[in-house]
Amino acid sequence: TFREIKNSFSRWIAILAICALGVGFFTGLKTCKEDFLLTGSQFLSKTHFYDFQLVSTLGLEQEDVESVRQVSGVENAVGSYSQDVLFSLNGSNAGDKVAHTHALLENINTPDLQAGNLPDKPNQCVGDARYFTEDDIGKTIVLSASNDSDTLDMFAYTKYELVGICESPLYLNFERGSTSLGDGSVSTYFYIPSKGYNSDVYTEIYVAMDNPGTIYSDEYQAAADKLEQPLTDVLEICADRRYDDVLAEAQDKVSDGEKKLDDAKAELADAQKKITDGEKEITDGE
Repeated sequence: TFREIKNSFSRWIAILAICALGVGFFTGLKTCKEDFLLTGSQFLSKTHFYDFQLVSTLGLEQEDVESVRQVSGVENAVGSYSQDVLFSLNGSNAGDKVAHTHALLENINTPDLQAGNLPDKPNQCVGDARYFTEDDIGKTIVLSASNDSDTLDMFAYTKYELVGICESPLYLNFERGSTSLGDGSVSTYFYIPSKGYNSDVYTEIYVAMDNPGTIYSDEYQAAADKLEQPLTDVLEICADRRYDDVLAEAQDKVSDGEKKLDDAKAELADAQKKITDGEKEITDGE
C-alpha cells in the first residue's frame, strides 16, 4: 500500500483532498442547517412575519378582519393596504421606477430599521435598505403622473418623505417581484402609514397563527394545514358579503339615477306643456 502511494503520491494527495473537501462540505451543511433555520426563525419572529395572507378582488373591510380573528387558532389578524406604483426620487429625470408599497402595521410584518427612524406622519415612509442608502434619508418619493388614476387614488399624497431605511420580512431574497407596471420588474419597496393611503377597503388581511412552532417543522406544517380550510371558509363568506354590499350599493345608485331620470322627464314634459300652452296663447292672440 505504501509503495503504491509512493509511486503515485500526487494522485493520492489529489484523491485525499477531494474526499476531505466532500466530507467537510457535507459536514458543514449538516451542521449549519439548524443555525440557518434558527437565524431565519429569530428574524421572522422579531418582525412578526405573517402566516397567511387573505385577498379578495373586491377588497375587505374591518368587519371581515373581526370575523377572521374569531377563527380558532388565529392569534392576530390585521387589515392592510398594498399597491404597485411608479415613482422617482426627488422628482429625478432618470426615469420612473416601480415600487411595491405596504402599509406600516403594528405587530405584523414590521420592518427591521437599519438607519433613520420609522414614519410618524402619514406623508412619510421608510424604504428598502438594499435600494436606498443613508444619504437618501430626507429625500422625497414622488409618485409619477404616469400612474393611472386608480393607482394614484389609492394614496392620500403624491409625495412622501423618506425618513429611514429597513429590512423587511416580506423580502428575504434579492428579487423584489414582478408587476404589470413599467418594464414589469419591481425595483424596491417602501412602507407607508395606513393613513397615508386613501382607501375605504383593505387590499389584504394578514393572519398570524397561535403557537405555530418553528418554521419548516412538522408542527408548523400541521398547524398551517389545520387552519387553512377554516380561513378559506370565512374568506368566502366575507367575499360574498362584500359582493352583496357592492351590488346593493350599485343598485341604489341605479335606482337613484332612474329616479332622477324620471324626474327630469317629468320636468321636460311640464316644460313642453308650458311651451305648447304659450304657443297656443300667442296663436289665439293673433
